[in-house]
Amino acid sequence: MRTEGVDDRDQPSPDHTTTLIEYGPGLASQAHTVARAFPGAGIEPVTRSGVSVVLGRSYADSPGAVASPVPAAVPSEVADSARSADDDPCSDLTYGRSRSSRARAARSARA
Repeated sequence: MRTEGVDDRDQPSPDHTTTLIEYGPGLASQAHTVARAFPGAGIEPVTRSGVSVVLGRSYADSPGAVASPVPAAVPSEVADSARSADDDPCSDLTYGRSRSSRARAARSARA
């Protein structure tokens, strides 16, 4: 149903007791992927293109989708060796040789 330019097809439908995933030709795989976010949803092929979710009364009464858990902290062995996107990994290179390799070469030449 459309009302004043607002597409409210994603609102729980009093006509549907359960959530339904509808999919067009060739989109069964995508429909099954979407259905994983809506436990208990039915999956039905339709003639129109695309994948649609019709939220049923069961979703409105007890939503099955839950928020993702809070991510864990980054381990220190990863964080300690990480660099910023602003870091320039080539800032100490000159024609393929780093400052430290040039210093080693200079010491070797003097010896």
